[in-house]
Amino acid sequence: MKRPNLKGLSGCLLVIILIALCGGTLTFAMDAMCYAGLTQRMPIYPGAEVVSEEHNMFRQFGMGNTTLTLFTPDDPETVRSWYAVRNGAWLRQSLQSTDAGSRMLRTFSQYQFDVTEAPSGQGSQVILFGTCVN
Repeated sequence: MKRPNLKGLSGCLLVIILIALCGGTLTFAMDAMCYAGLTQRMPIYPGAEVVSEEHNMFRQFGMGNTTLTLFTPDDPETVRSWYAVRNGAWLRQSLQSTDAGSRMLRTFSQYQFDVTEAPSGQGSQVILFGTCVN
């Protein structure tokens, strides 16, 4: 009866472990990059109340999709203006940056916002949607 080649098996096991460690490290690094970027790109309007939040991966603002619904007593035009100014400033800054991380974040993440009159008829409902490495 032939004995199994333990050197070959241990070599295969080592390769599998290294691949898993590399993949896990890459996943958590990308999640951290997404979190750092989307928290800047998806600011919560000052004084707004978070009505609901959803995410489909590890955490809010990380890899995958994040959706936030906010309520603020401010009128929709004021809120839209605030988001437009913030988004414009962020985009200008990221386009002028020579940092590779800023360029990667623009490539891997997307962000949209929608501001409408609140269902109650007073104030604004804000929906923020961000996706990163999806």
